[in-house]
Amino acid sequence: MYLSHPVRRLRTDPRPDATVRLVVELDPDDPSMTAGPTATTDASGGSTESNAGSGPLGELRTVVEGAGGRIGRDLGFDTHLVVVPETAVDDVCSVSGVARVETDATITLDVADATPTDDDDVSVDVDTLRDHLDEE
Repeated sequence: MYLSHPVRRLRTDPRPDATVRLVVELDPDDPSMTAGPTATTDASGGSTESNAGSGPLGELRTVVEGAGGRIGRDLGFDTHLVVVPETAVDDVCSVSGVARVETDATITLDVADATPTDDDDVSVDVDTLRDHLDEE
């Protein structure tokens, strides 16, 4: 499993009151990804079949929702945007079938969404670049 550097740091030193947006990729070759339907018993004692709770996505959903987080959206290619408290990052990484976990800042999802904000310093000029190079 691949974990980005920020995710590895969050696993060992989470901030108790902070949340994080993660991009979680499930392994399509994991045997449980192709698990068949699971039988459940409803309140009337009848049996129903469902795939909703089976496999890594079901386990991921259980872990995320149990921590008070949510699965934001399916990003395609077995990848999901997940929002969880930082204290739950280790649990997300422990889900069987997870192939990769990164913060959403590591992966640019859409160039159109990458517009600068007031917090971004986009006013880099030649003198600023020289200052950075001289410091090295």
